[in-house]
Amino acid sequence: MSDSQFNKEPKDTLLTQDTGNFSCVSLDCEFDEYTKDLDLNKVVFGLNEDRCYESLAKFLSFSIKCFKQDGVIMEVTLGHHLCRPSPIGWILNGGTSLALAEVAAALASYARCQKGFHPVGSAISANHISMAKLGEKIKVIATALHVGKTTHVVNVDIKASDGRLISTARVTNTIISTNGL
Repeated sequence: MSDSQFNKEPKDTLLTQDTGNFSCVSLDCEFDEYTKDLDLNKVVFGLNEDRCYESLAKFLSFSIKCFKQDGVIMEVTLGHHLCRPSPIGWILNGGTSLALAEVAAALASYARCQKGFHPVGSAISANHISMAKLGEKIKVIATALHVGKTTHVVNVDIKASDGRLISTARVTNTIISTNGL
């Protein structure tokens, strides 16, 4: 593979993000009775009334389509900032898959946490099964497999719009008290 294959500058090399009214929650997001009153933007971005923090979660450019106790679904359209160059074109970066899995798993755990508790990632293991290409829309589907008092284990599947499995991950979250923070 020659260096010239990677010298093509992507069109959106400067990723610009609006630091004002940014939301990761889709207008048609589905909630259940347990999650309907949670402020997802505050959970994901640490937002307060006058500030939107620049964070990895914001850079990932996902949209939450479903936030329920039985699972979380996020959608992402792959831009250059989420992909890496390859001889066959720009493909989803494996690190992006892991970051998306970590966020989705945290949300799935958060939906199951009692008030005053918060999930933090403590382990992740993943397998990349197939490729997703630049411009493709992917779904990130997180489902809790084990919900204990101090740990949650969450399965995360990343799928292409045609249903093809891109990556699968297993995330363990430690549940901490927010009182001690």
